[in-house]
Amino acid sequence: MPSTLELTLKSPDALERALNLLEQHGADALEFDEQPILRVFARFAVPPEHSLWRSIAGSLHLRGIAYENLQVREAESLDWDSVWRPVARPVLVSKVWIVPEECQLTPEMVPAIRLKVGTAFGSGLHPTTALCVQALSEFPATEEMVDFGCGTGILALSALALGTRRAVAVDTAADAREVTRYNSVLNECADALKVSDRWHGRSKRIVANVLAMPLIDLAPFLVQRLLPGGELWLSGIRDDQVDAVSRTYRHFGLHRVGETRLGDWVRLDFRTSW
Repeated sequence: MPSTLELTLKSPDALERALNLLEQHGADALEFDEQPILRVFARFAVPPEHSLWRSIAGSLHLRGIAYENLQVREAESLDWDSVWRPVARPVLVSKVWIVPEECQLTPEMVPAIRLKVGTAFGSGLHPTTALCVQALSEFPATEEMVDFGCGTGILALSALALGTRRAVAVDTAADAREVTRYNSVLNECADALKVSDRWHGRSKRIVANVLAMPLIDLAPFLVQRLLPGGELWLSGIRDDQVDAVSRTYRHFGLHRVGETRLGDWVRLDFRTSW
């Protein structure tokens, strides 16, 4: 059952940072009320007894966002689409601004990508996507990268915005390929981004943001696609799935070199042993 998180902030200066943080932890809708006190309301798909709330409280503390009260309750049985304001606003994910197509770019939004989401997964708000954008922001750009299970193409587009020369976006879903092509034109990088439902090349960097079981099934294929010295970043993995995914890829000869968490989600980083 979904939950409502209510957060009372001590300062209006913290509102934007609090909204960004809640989005990055997976909120699918947001609202705020400034009278008589500043309160933020966020809807999440997880139940009230979930461990996510401890993670959010810890993130608020780490980012210096002062609040007076944080409450979680079962979401009311309402027509959420009419009661809540859907999230459609620029969001800073690590170093990259993710800007919905209908929003305006401003001078401080650098680097930035424009995004039409449509029905494909990948708005930058989900923790699994944010973990991958974070990695692209923190590690040096490569000549080429592969976004496997591309959704909206957000990871390929982010890589290009951060200095990667060429990218390949792969997805079996036709609507994902369609919206990725649209977004490549929207960002004026269609020449640098190849979109495909099949890919049999090899690359120094592959990023796959799907789910744990498909990642396990894909292990032989993805490992074969890595060049010597290549790196593979896997996201869409929950806490209790880390060991199974890690064992599978180590079995195929990869070294696990990193692990990054956001809420209950984990990104695992691997490197070839050849």
